[in-house]
Amino acid sequence: MGDPYDSADVVADFFYPHPPGRVWNVLVDPDVMGDWFVEQVGFRPEVGTRYRLLDLPVPIANYSGDIACEVLVATQYKKLAISWWDTKLDAPVAWRTTWTLVAVPEGTMVTLSRPAFDSADPAVRRMAALSDLFWPTAMTKLGRLIDRAATTSRDGDGVERSCG
Repeated sequence: MGDPYDSADVVADFFYPHPPGRVWNVLVDPDVMGDWFVEQVGFRPEVGTRYRLLDLPVPIANYSGDIACEVLVATQYKKLAISWWDTKLDAPVAWRTTWTLVAVPEGTMVTLSRPAFDSADPAVRRMAALSDLFWPTAMTKLGRLIDRAATTSRDGDGVERSCG
């Protein structure tokens, strides 16, 4: 497999007007992951966890949609990094996607780092174009879920509090 720490990444920042705890809790909630990212089976925000993503196939990008993943980094309220690879490819390449959370005035900045998919292969270039469309939409959906979570009984750090 390829190097999951390849430095040729695309980086984008997304601001959410909520504390890092709340952003983290929604980011790693397996029950809502399919609402903003991709349906998953077996995800836990724990290093070494192996799980699956069940996505729609994109044949023109040589993407089966059957994706194996492993959690590489899970630092609560700060960073989630996963390695992922297409299980149906003859020679799968492991890619890395990282979400880094930083508290900023008025909320949290999430820096998304994902593969640049730099290649002369037309299928890889199509995958890059699809990824360029996917991530802004996914991160906007994540923001809506974080906003919705803000209406629950959580205080500023995003941690559930009991009232008794």
